[in-house]
Amino acid sequence: MSENQKPGKRLAEKAGKPVKKKGRGLTILAIIIVVLCIIALALRIYVRPPSQDINTNPAPSGQVTLPSGATNPGSTVNKKTYTCLLIGQRDGMTDTLMVAMLDLGSKTANVVSIPRDTLVEVSRKLPKINGAYGSGGSGDEGIAQLKDELSTVIGYAPASHVMVNMTAFKEVVDAIGGVEFDVPVNMYVKWEGINLKAGPQTLNGNQALQLVRFRGYGSSQSSAAAQAGIDHDDYGRMQVQQMFLRALIDQALTVKNIDKIPAILDAVGKNLRTDMDAGNIAWFAEQVLALPDDAITFSTLPTHSIHYGDSSMSKNYYEVIDTEAALEMINKMINPFTFEITKDMVKHRNPQ
Repeated sequence: MSENQKPGKRLAEKAGKPVKKKGRGLTILAIIIVVLCIIALALRIYVRPPSQDINTNPAPSGQVTLPSGATNPGSTVNKKTYTCLLIGQRDGMTDTLMVAMLDLGSKTANVVSIPRDTLVEVSRKLPKINGAYGSGGSGDEGIAQLKDELSTVIGYAPASHVMVNMTAFKEVVDAIGGVEFDVPVNMYVKWEGINLKAGPQTLNGNQALQLVRFRGYGSSQSSAAAQAGIDHDDYGRMQVQQMFLRALIDQALTVKNIDKIPAILDAVGKNLRTDMDAGNIAWFAEQVLALPDDAITFSTLPTHSIHYGDSSMSKNYYEVIDTEAALEMINKMINPFTFEITKDMVKHRNPQ
């Protein structure tokens, strides 16, 4: 990236609209997939597709129109689609949450980010989607709870999942000697230990974590953020995360970093949780890396911000799902079924 090229110009669309993939970058999870693909092929592991089994949020009887002969939504999955839940975990919470769908029929892959503050229909004091994993007790139980709550948001639980914690993120950045990146605005949040100056620089692992955690793109930062093509607050945060992760992957996969693969493997291996085996992951990697450069799109689930709380929940900042727009995006980007996902298959909490 040239010194005067603002990273925000690479992400011209606003949050909620598709963004074309540039290069082969996807997310930090793509590094995991690429590296494990190398291992799988080196060990001659049988490469095979993962499961397509999908759990759905049960709909009221008779309110969802299914194809003839189908008994439930999960039995009508398009056999050319594969879904995966991508999770970035930090301090017991899912700091980054994305739903990805690979469609071999259209030769595309779409990724929809779910804002971590999304309000969900649960009874806990702080009913945000990023609290599901910890609320479920972490581990396999936490993943099950997260998938259950996610199904109320998008209408189903993805067939597979990959979760990596932020320790791996920092260690991968350090393993490749840092990442060159043009920080779009000054970032300072004393109580979170965030202190970065705007401009091109090489970020180490700790600085990279500060970058992707920063959310202050409103107020005094609004002018600089706007010039960089970045939206405010949590949407801006997700945009910068995507830009940085593209830069990270582009630089991690350069020839000069081949000898650093063992260090990357070590960082990833200690901090990865998935229900796929190496053969499944290798298959996913082969399919994704074979796609054209413009075949992968990023989107963010449409929501609006509120400050809300009643007698049973904490008064806090939440993202409320805009149901009509969300269903349109879900059906266009990540619907694995042979029919449309409808309001009857989701359960969006919308305070009046």
